[in-house]
Amino acid sequence: MEKVPTPVITRETKNAPVIDLASLKTHEEQLDMKQSQLEQMKERVKKSQFWKKLIDYAHEKPTMRTLTPDEEDLQNDIEFWKTLD
Repeated sequence: MEKVPTPVITRETKNAPVIDLASLKTHEEQLDMKQSQLEQMKERVKKSQFWKKLIDYAHEKPTMRTLTPDEEDLQNDIEFWKTLD
């Protein structure tokens, strides 16, 4: 049978804070839950901002800008095909 050394108890070890592992684990779980809730909130805000921009864009009046030659050709093609119907 091996002799296990007995721990030396000093004033520092008596006054050392005792860490409760169960409360530490629950604290970490709560922290993780808060973190995931924060991520969900950020995602919701991002989605709502996207839809707000999309709605604003849909209600925006079209601006008068000059078309590029490719866009102009496409527009002419669309109008041509509409006349054939």
